Amino acid sequence: MNRVFRLGVVESLDAPYHYPCFIEPSNSTEPCKPGISGEIWTLIAQRMNWTLEFVKADAYGGYEPDEKGNFSGILGMIQNGSIDGTLSFQSLRPARYAYFKYTEVAQTYESGLIIGENIEAKSEIQVQVFEWSIVGLIVGSLLVIYIYQQFILNCLTPSSSFFHNWINVDPILLRFYRLRCSLPNAVLAIAFTLINILYFAEFRSQVMFARLQTSDERFDDFFADKSRKVIVWSAISLTEQHRTTIFGPQATQTDVLSRIVEMPSVENISEILCKNSNVAYYTE
Repeated sequence: MNRVFRLGVVESLDAPYHYPCFIEPSNSTEPCKPGISGEIWTLIAQRMNWTLEFVKADAYGGYEPDEKGNFSGILGMIQNGSIDGTLSFQSLRPARYAYFKYTEVAQTYESGLIIGENIEAKSEIQVQVFEWSIVGLIVGSLLVIYIYQQFILNCLTPSSSFFHNWINVDPILLRFYRLRCSLPNAVLAIAFTLINILYFAEFRSQVMFARLQTSDERFDDFFADKSRKVIVWSAISLTEQHRTTIFGPQATQTDVLSRIVEMPSVENISEILCKNSNVAYYTE
């Protein structure tokens, strides 16, 4: 019987959230990162006659739940209990915290990522500079105010001595012109008040946010713990260079041999990878 083995992959902005060798190792121009063993699941699927499906985007379950708090796709199957599983930190998203359980750091994930991720969360203040639309609004306001001031000044310029003398002897009309001269200042104050309100209302809505940093744990950091082991099809497949890469140049032969788990059974390998966070499958 042909079984379908589904791997959940969430798409990022430009590409699926996985390494190029995950799906097309032969066509990838970017080499596989040591320790990222996505192809382990391809081998498992081949040996166990499984069909390997890569579920992306909405078919995976979407980024946010619906108005009732329910997810669709693979996430929905985990949520309603039809699939017994947890989400890895590859699927980390605040909207999912209340609905799913997550694996621990340095866990073996269903996608084949054998080295865990260091998660760092902290609040930040996002300092924004003026956008070009705001700059344009300020410049446009100043230009309009300047034109208006020039217009008022031209109106107040006496065209004849008679007009000049007539204004000076008419206090009511003089107060009227002084009022017109004060209008640019009022317009200027209103304009900058509106700009300030519009800009900082947008700024305040974005000023605080929680930032999550994820990074692959380095091989030497992961295997620095003596309890961590590597699982392989055959110990012969691990060359001296491989063992140095995994355990470091200072590791003794006895220590290396004690930390290698040889498991020719694909069923046992897949079971151990999913359950034991201290065991990693290595591929170069």
